[in-house]
Amino acid sequence: MRTVRLLLVLFITACRPAQPEVPEDVLPDTVMRDLLIEFSLAEAAANINQAEQRYETFKPELFYESALKNRSIDRESLIRSLEFYQEHPKMLEKIYDQAISELSQRQIKAKP
Repeated sequence: MRTVRLLLVLFITACRPAQPEVPEDVLPDTVMRDLLIEFSLAEAAANINQAEQRYETFKPELFYESALKNRSIDRESLIRSLEFYQEHPKMLEKIYDQAISELSQRQIKAKP
């Protein structure tokens, strides 16, 4: 009987998808990746401007709002999506890895 239970548990766990499906009210991983890239670039611009003391009023938060508005994404949707991906660290890690890869490629292209 123990063998049957063990086999049943193994069978059930083996049939589960490797990654959970992303709910409809959560932003797809590609959109999250693109937002992460844009937000990272805004942070970098803010840091450069602050270091060079060029634009004291440059606020990355305004850029975040603009990036969301351009994609017709509301703040609640972003928060809900962040919470979902934080509960699924492997999916979040994949998004971060893709964003880092894209930012690295852009950096290579930008070098003279």
